[in-house]
Amino acid sequence: MAPRHPVEGTSSLWQATCDMPSFAPLAQDIETDVCIVGAGLVGLTAALRLVRAGKRVVVLDSQQPGRGNTGRTTAHLASAIDDRFSELARVRGLDAARKAWESHATAIDCIEAIARDEDIACDFERCDGYLWLAPDQDPDILRQELDTVHAFGWHGVQAMDEDPVFRRPCLRFPDQAQFHPLKYLAGLCAALKRKGAAIFGDTRVENVEGGEVVVVTTEGAAACAARPRSSPPARRSATASPSTASRPPTPPTRSACGSPPASCPRASTGTPSTLIITSASSRAATARATS
Repeated sequence: MAPRHPVEGTSSLWQATCDMPSFAPLAQDIETDVCIVGAGLVGLTAALRLVRAGKRVVVLDSQQPGRGNTGRTTAHLASAIDDRFSELARVRGLDAARKAWESHATAIDCIEAIARDEDIACDFERCDGYLWLAPDQDPDILRQELDTVHAFGWHGVQAMDEDPVFRRPCLRFPDQAQFHPLKYLAGLCAALKRKGAAIFGDTRVENVEGGEVVVVTTEGAAACAARPRSSPPARRSATASPSTASRPPTPPTRSACGSPPASCPRASTGTPSTLIITSASSRAATARATS
């Protein structure tokens, strides 16, 4: 039986049609350059890009890869947006609408490139997307959206008298895509393993404070502390506040995957620090020795 979502009690088609790898909890001390919390699509993509850039990477997940949102996605990859480009242009300007399109399109290109370069069989396929109206919606919505996307340069979008399914007036958006998200995620795991990254499952991050990362396993033991190499060992208990993790900014212009445009915010290029991730058994032994 496919694993069930811990909050909503649901399972997905993707989980039923893909055997995902599982990873042991953190059980020994380990050093790394970057610690990523979360082994979903965002976390593993970030891990792959960092490994390609020469960084040592450790990924920690409270469950296992694919057990969260990635395993329940609709799996359609769209550069069209739900909130409408016309509305975004009205509120933030036409240039912001263009950047939103470019960032979404770049994300699709990135998935396609990774699947190709890492030989991931994930049923990736380019396809058209369609926007149609509900029966009570104003037909002018489609015209406004078409005018907006043409104004910022997406000339491939076309108005059609009827879509292939509901036979209603619609807009056709080219170069969208679909894929099997868990086959893709399994491929990312395999690629990371080949490149030397470490993934640990059932290792929950409960708190981030004071430059340290404290991890608690499902058994409740303090499992991990990440700190600058030059700092003394941490001697405190984990707290139960939720973990927080920042997401990388979306590139504002299209570029090859792995090469963000010059305008994309970048991490500091100062002196790199090494994170020392300490296992639960090691922390317990240290506590006994110092008590």
